[in-house]
Amino acid sequence: MVDQPSKPLRNRKKPAPINAKPVTPEEFEGLETELCGVKMRAPFAVGEMFGFGGEAWKMTPEEQAAEYLRWVEAGVGWLSICNIQGVAPAEVRKTIEEKSRKLAEEENKPRWVREGLPPPTYPKFLFSWEGPGGYLGTTMMGHGRPIGSGGGASGTAVWPTSPTEREKKKERLKRIISIVKAKKPSNVPLVFTISGLGAVPEDFVESAKLAEELGAELIDLNNTCPVSCFNEDYPKWCAERSWPAHNMAGAHMAMSTLGVGDVIAKAVIQSVHVPVGIKFAPEICTFPLIIETARMYEKVGVKFITTMNSGCAVIPPDIYNRGKSLVDGWDRNSVTGIQGPYVLPQQYLAIAALRHYVPNMEVLAVGGITTPENVIECLMLGASTTAQVNAVLTRGLDVMRQNVHFLHEFLQDQGYKNVKEFIGIHEQYFGGQEYIAGKENVTYIGATDNAKCAGCGVCCDLPGMAGLCRHMDTGGRFPIVDESHCNSCGSCVVACPYDACFMKKVA
Repeated sequence: MVDQPSKPLRNRKKPAPINAKPVTPEEFEGLETELCGVKMRAPFAVGEMFGFGGEAWKMTPEEQAAEYLRWVEAGVGWLSICNIQGVAPAEVRKTIEEKSRKLAEEENKPRWVREGLPPPTYPKFLFSWEGPGGYLGTTMMGHGRPIGSGGGASGTAVWPTSPTEREKKKERLKRIISIVKAKKPSNVPLVFTISGLGAVPEDFVESAKLAEELGAELIDLNNTCPVSCFNEDYPKWCAERSWPAHNMAGAHMAMSTLGVGDVIAKAVIQSVHVPVGIKFAPEICTFPLIIETARMYEKVGVKFITTMNSGCAVIPPDIYNRGKSLVDGWDRNSVTGIQGPYVLPQQYLAIAALRHYVPNMEVLAVGGITTPENVIECLMLGASTTAQVNAVLTRGLDVMRQNVHFLHEFLQDQGYKNVKEFIGIHEQYFGGQEYIAGKENVTYIGATDNAKCAGCGVCCDLPGMAGLCRHMDTGGRFPIVDESHCNSCGSCVVACPYDACFMKKVA
């Protein structure tokens, strides 16, 4: 533990205004961290949002490389290279493709076409239904084109089956990465996100081998992409355990189940020589499911968990517009991907649970992280490094600059020599309720400090025993506690707006 600082650092729970102040080499002193032994100059980066497909194909290799280098200039500690999506050799996929070809051909037609419905309207903005930086940042991936076509938020490099096309795409990727590697600092490693098409281990192996060949120092296995969930028949596929190869069906919860996810992970780990991690969906980051799932992956050699992927949600209805979708210009609704600060408490749970129950599994935290304070919170809980997506998409690369400036000042103000001193520092305070309550044979009952009480009567208006044990005195001025009915629930303390209620110890 370090000595208490003489003054607290400024508390910035809201995003700072953009100032675009360049980062300096001196500000990185003490910020270095490691993930699975791979050194990173800072514990934050731009998360998975910019891939080798989708809009990226409108760029030349030189332009795409320049974009990655712009992130480096902004101050990232590592580079997220996504999303390499391999396709196994044709002979391996033949049976699976024959099984799903007819289904895929039919479902690539929009449902409104197949059912003869009027064409739907599309929203003007696909990113945040509550406005830029809104509490619920939502990405409607794939609308307007067949899901799985590489049209998602980050874009995807689907590995073509044609040998000629394979070589063309491979050369393009090599060109991009070679430019980046030649100009980036050595302590800004490349972390590749990879995936496959469905539950076909060979697809993921193909992706991993390509990533390692291109220079990946860490590989993050994206086996929980929520895009598959957006298809209305996804529950049926999961129930039948069929996982067709097209449209990444089954690549969400199903791919993290015993006999599927661990098989794919083991195949990938055996095919490469760099540490491999697994990206968890928010739906997996529940307690205690996250622990058992992490242990499953630990057994096959996975070295880190990324918490977490986009989750699944539904846009709420507009209660003033006959229940239509709240997204302007969108007359339909569906299960969709959701990101942003709403997942932050779940992020805290995921990191703390992994640190406490699966201590040898390292954590890369991404999801809900908006401010520099959030970065530090995740590190103190036990994450080795972090990444941000929603914050950067709504506020630009200045988010990275602000992280550098803030952490540099934080170390000085709080008396830390470096970031590593406080990674996991919260673990000493974490544990079960037995650490907190103990077995003390003491009773606590509700009481009132009349000097603070304003006589509002809220504590007497609570439901159940919380309200039954209290009533206002005859003058209606102060609450009186009937100790025989008090069950020590503490609701009065929580409800009192004037901090007049408290729990007192009795023999």
